Parts: sequence; C-alpha cells; structure tokens
Amino acid sequence: MAEYEMSEKSKKYLAKNKSIKNALLKKIRYCLEDHLLDALKECDKHELKGDLKGLWRLKVPYRRVVVYELVGVRPNRHAKIYFIKTEEEYHNWLNSA
Repeated sequence: MAEYEMSEKSKKYLAKNKSIKNALLKKIRYCLEDHLLDALKECDKHELKGDLKGLWRLKVPYRRVVVYELVGVRPNRHAKIYFIKTEEEYHNWLNSA
C-alpha cells in the first residue's frame, strides 16, 4: 500500500471544510493509497495533458477535484497532492494554465 503526501495548501483546505473532510479523506485514502496504480471505475482519475502532463486529477465527493503527481519509483511510488478545488475552480485553473 502506498501512502500519499499532502501539501500545506491541501491541509488548510481540509481544515476549512470540516463538514466534508472525512468523505474527501476516505476517497483519497481508497484511491491514492489502496489503489494508486489500479484502474477502478469508482476512482475517477486520469493524467492531465499538454503543459500539465505528469499531473493527475481525482474526482472526490461534493464536486471536488484533487490534483496530484506520482512521485518515487516502484515499488515506493506514492501520490503527492498539490491542491483540492471545487470542479468549477479546477476548470478555471485548467483554462488559465
């Protein structure tokens, strides 16, 4: 099982959004720890394209998106989470990149 690493920005986001924190962390643990390299229908994740290649996105509950990168080498690969945004904020960020 891989562990994930979370940026300060992500930790602050979760601290501000206490009502949804547990649901988001449950999905993050399931998809980015237990099944990091598995293609599962319930883990809606994919690699970004273009200038953002190397970054990945994971859709989590409450219309939120986690942007992360795979770091390390096998068998020690893990996810480094950069930020968590609403879907609208995520799409605005994509369009500005």
